[in-house]
Amino acid sequence: MKTLLLVDGSSFLYRAFHAMPDLRNRHGEPTGAIYGVLNMLRKLRHDYPADYSLCVFDAKGKTFRDDWYPEYKAHRPSMPADLVQQTEPLHQAIAASGWNILMLEGVEADDVIGTLAQQARDGVRCVIATGDKDLAQLVNERVTLINTMSNETLDIAGVNAKFGVPPERIVDYLTLTGDAVDNVPGVEKVGPKTAVKWLTEYGTLDNLMQHAGEIGGVVGENLRKALDWLPQARRLITVKCDVELPQTYSELIPPPADKEQLRSLFERFEFKSWLRELNTPQQTPSPLQGEGGVTNDLAGVVGQPSQMASSSIRGGKSEAVTPIHAEYAERIRQLDDDREFLRHCNVGNEAMSAEAQQRVRQIATYQWRDGDGKASNFLSEDEVENLTIRAGTLTAAEREIINHHIEVTIKMLESLPWPRHLKNVPEYAGGHHERMDGKGYPRGLTREQMSVQARVMGIADIFEALTAKDRPYKKGKTLTESLTILGKFKLGGHIDPDLFDVFMRERVYLDYAKQYLAPEQIDEVDLSKIPGVDLRS
Repeated sequence: MKTLLLVDGSSFLYRAFHAMPDLRNRHGEPTGAIYGVLNMLRKLRHDYPADYSLCVFDAKGKTFRDDWYPEYKAHRPSMPADLVQQTEPLHQAIAASGWNILMLEGVEADDVIGTLAQQARDGVRCVIATGDKDLAQLVNERVTLINTMSNETLDIAGVNAKFGVPPERIVDYLTLTGDAVDNVPGVEKVGPKTAVKWLTEYGTLDNLMQHAGEIGGVVGENLRKALDWLPQARRLITVKCDVELPQTYSELIPPPADKEQLRSLFERFEFKSWLRELNTPQQTPSPLQGEGGVTNDLAGVVGQPSQMASSSIRGGKSEAVTPIHAEYAERIRQLDDDREFLRHCNVGNEAMSAEAQQRVRQIATYQWRDGDGKASNFLSEDEVENLTIRAGTLTAAEREIINHHIEVTIKMLESLPWPRHLKNVPEYAGGHHERMDGKGYPRGLTREQMSVQARVMGIADIFEALTAKDRPYKKGKTLTESLTILGKFKLGGHIDPDLFDVFMRERVYLDYAKQYLAPEQIDEVDLSKIPGVDLRS
């Protein structure tokens, strides 16, 4: 059986642009998207030899769907400047590589692909390379979708497994859930599970709409509100399979490669390994190698920097990778290290050094591109503030809230009609955030102004917080870790020094640990290494 290979070039283009590093030639021209798309096409051609092939891109300007619904894709930002700069030379390189290429004004690439897949329905196998879920509606016994980024293949069984409905119900499914990518609303609060449930029960969207009155709850009400819109949504989501094309599928025999054009483009963009392949025709280039000897699959390029840092093997001889690949591998190593550092910072600690705070601020200045191609700092100001807390786990604003919380608590407790023997509860409960040196809150009391009970509460509150084993955001500390911090608090004037000595001398901490701590928290405490310990009676 003959094979028709159709490539959703627009999908490839954006995915390569956002996945690849910011590669540039010596003149500063961006080359990452060009390199990524060509790499994927090389591998695709090797993995799926085809009798007919076409790479389809969306043309500039509006399509018939914009006439139907002016808000169609209206939320999408304009193409990033760096990508605009690469689009035309990429088209030239694809054509020179021996691919048919098509952009049809007023028609989306999906509709071109759908029309060709429909044309080839008799006796031709059709493989569609895309990451677009909309095209799952085209799958049948002859049509298969492949995703080169995830190595996913969607045949009829694959569509059923992924979406919970067969290919012929994908349009109904997407009509109900909506398509956020294309700005096509669905039924409010209806997600994949509800859509699958309804289509399983009622079979089709039309039948579901006829029985909308039977659906209860909020989603049923939302379905009924959307009844007038759903036919339009279905119309927008349906791939048109009868658009007028300049060629039929049988005319899409791959043209010969234009090696001179390729040589000119590879020289301009400094794709040196591909230039060597052109200049050494007796060697057959490996389909799994691209520029610099790296894997030809874009996922491998992005996900395996160690592979890029190794030597490439060509013709049995070792060949050093280009400097840009070595630099890229080192950059990935540094980013991995930075990521682990940030993970550590994101766990509440009792103290953070000035050097660690500065490193967070430096990492924050890294630039990245979001899904719309907009350059942004790696960390926001809010993230930096939360990752550089000098002591404890609260930002200055959060500490103000806590302080206010204590004030409100004290006022509330003081307003209650306590019996005589409990009249000091507000002072005991509200004083555990005070410090012995008068620098605590909310009232700035000194040791002499506080009762013994309130000072005991101060030690108990800190020790319980340090050792708590049931907090999802923070693992409970061991006895040694907790007592070390308490000892520093004694020396720093936070807690009562005499009561701390009693707490240590009488092993109060151990009695508490046996009742409330996990076994792994109860370690052997070397009291000689605990700051501020005085065991003299």
